[in-house]
Amino acid sequence: MLVSAAWMQAADRHTIEQLGVPVLTLMERAGEGLARATDSHVDLHRGDPILLVCGKGNNGGDGMVAARHFKALGGKVEVLLMGRARELQGAARTNWARLLKAKIARHEVADEAALARHAHRFERAALVVDALLGTGARGPLTGVVAAACEALTESGAPCVAADLPTGVDATTGEAQAGAVRADLTVTFAYPKFGHMLQPGRSHCGALEVVDIGIPVSALPEEARRFEVLTPLSAAALFPRRAPTAHKGDVGRVRIVGGSPGMLGAPALAARAALRSGCGLATVCVPAGLYDALAPLLLEATASLWSETPGRAHTAASLADHAEELRGCDSLAVGPGLGRDPDAWELARGLVAASAAPVVLDADGLNAFEGRAQDLARRAAPLVLTPHVGELARLTKLAREEVERRRLELPSECAREWNAVVLLKGAPTVVAAPDGRVRVNPTGNAGMATGGSGDTLTGIVATLLARGLDPFDAASLGAYIHGYAGDLAADELGQESLVASDLVTFLPDAIQSLLSADAPSAARR
Repeated sequence: MLVSAAWMQAADRHTIEQLGVPVLTLMERAGEGLARATDSHVDLHRGDPILLVCGKGNNGGDGMVAARHFKALGGKVEVLLMGRARELQGAARTNWARLLKAKIARHEVADEAALARHAHRFERAALVVDALLGTGARGPLTGVVAAACEALTESGAPCVAADLPTGVDATTGEAQAGAVRADLTVTFAYPKFGHMLQPGRSHCGALEVVDIGIPVSALPEEARRFEVLTPLSAAALFPRRAPTAHKGDVGRVRIVGGSPGMLGAPALAARAALRSGCGLATVCVPAGLYDALAPLLLEATASLWSETPGRAHTAASLADHAEELRGCDSLAVGPGLGRDPDAWELARGLVAASAAPVVLDADGLNAFEGRAQDLARRAAPLVLTPHVGELARLTKLAREEVERRRLELPSECAREWNAVVLLKGAPTVVAAPDGRVRVNPTGNAGMATGGSGDTLTGIVATLLARGLDPFDAASLGAYIHGYAGDLAADELGQESLVASDLVTFLPDAIQSLLSADAPSAARR
């Protein structure tokens, strides 16, 4: 599940009021989970000082509980309360008192002048835990809380955030001036939208989710349609080939694209399709471009289609190659297709006539600019893989509006066009016509390079050809694509990453996924 602040607060209330779970119990689970998750992610040297910076609400209470568990793990612990102890209420007040019984040093910091007197504690800390503000906090950082965030940042110490970094909006991902940048965020019960949406995602560092006993049934019904892909959920989708499989059993992919100057795109899509496990990949290109394309193809084959005098695709190929198209298990339309009107007419005809599932990308999508309603007029399943600019053209919205509505807009478009919509970006969002939404946590900024989308098209085309339904194929394709990008960036760095590197690292990504050893995707 993936939730907003309001949905999480509703689930908290339901668990406390309807299920009878005391706030103290939830807080104890959260604090213990925070300490244990930190211990598993951060190399804590026993005896080094751990500073917990706590607010006056329940998030601060979670930090106070964690302080006791850090001490039990062998840590030297201090707690700074940003406020007066007499201002504490409920479970937070109880856990402040428990710090005294646990013989943990605790200090009240009423204002910025008092905080300055504790500056040395930040400077000597081996780890700082941000437990200032919780999921419900919104708006600018002010007063002693803002000063504490500044002191935390200036300390340079590794930082772990309780639930989410202070200053990040749990619903929108908006980051206020001075917002904390954590190395690890340990969130409770379910990840929040703000953990996934930029710039919040960049402030979270690695993300760990701790179960504190709030059941899915406590969430509003609307919340249950949002999901974050995980290594286990992605691995469960991947199709396994039978021991007796031959190349015809694991998918025949046709890739329609290519134009003068853009032959690398369909070649990359074909390489990615084959590396993702299809049995046969064929690139369908204008006949006059074959000599230039041939050196780029080894395992893939080529089909020579009719062309205009400018060597662009023509709509005549739709009838000329009808039998060939009936023999494929999926069709990818768009990589390197170009902007020739005849090529665009072919793209529209293929979407309307194909009996096999279609992945529509790049100029295949642009062929429907001003004609988006035609996307619903077809018989076969369809996956659209636009970036923000392409979806803006299809919907006639400003790019800024598309980005602002990254979680909601793909779902609206999927319903309108009766197609799966995969909106590429940070994060990639996959939406089904029935309202389900999956958010992909893998990938990094190094993948912002020409040809990256073509590799994704090839991966999704293979998964469709191997029998996955469009929503699962798009979801798994996005995860594998981003995971390969993360492996490539770890090895090569983000700045030097190119699209062919994604293909190179696809085997490692898939093998790791299938061995169930895939680590939680790092937030970059």
